[in-house]
Amino acid sequence: MKTVIRLGEACAAGRFHAVLQYMVLQDEAEALAGWIEPGCDLPEDCTSGLIYDSQSSKLIDKKRPTDPAQVFDLAACCWVMPAGAQWERVRRERDRLMSATDWRVTRAMEIGQALAPEWVAYRQALRDVPLQPDPFAIDWPAAPADESTEAPTEAQH
Repeated sequence: MKTVIRLGEACAAGRFHAVLQYMVLQDEAEALAGWIEPGCDLPEDCTSGLIYDSQSSKLIDKKRPTDPAQVFDLAACCWVMPAGAQWERVRRERDRLMSATDWRVTRAMEIGQALAPEWVAYRQALRDVPLQPDPFAIDWPAAPADESTEAPTEAQH
């Protein structure tokens, strides 16, 4: 038995190629036009696609992504998170942190006082998070030190 493959897109350097299809043929069978013999067997338990390394003539299982938002980077031969998807995550986390402080704004308004300056600065720093240049290296602001880190419950009124 021998494996034949049909190649698709290649990385910029031309080393790694996406494998569009593969077939296992009898040894005496000839490969079809446009198909090549990689000279190696299929990786065991290959479940999510193959990459052909033309330099080493090996088939590589690209495995499954660890996150559904990841895409396969053919040049690096690995799964990566696109910057746009990472920015979405950053904004969701920023929104979660902002929401966790909303009660402070409401409480200050209810009692007719200004929000403490350190909380105003913290909330502004959270609003500014998407202005940072790299979604993979966010410098998250630290919440001000305070004895009450959660919204009070009805029993605490």
